[in-house]
Amino acid sequence: YFAQARLDPDTHTVCWPNGADFAPEFLYEMEPEESSRVMAETTA
Repeated sequence: YFAQARLDPDTHTVCWPNGADFAPEFLYEMEPEESSRVMAETTA
């Protein structure tokens, strides 16, 4: 079921056909700090 996730073009949230969604802020807060640091270093 996770494979059916999509980005809602109106709300800019990850959502599923059953109406479940995650706010972008929630997903950002769940990301490990190390992952953010590595991503920043590789894109700089």
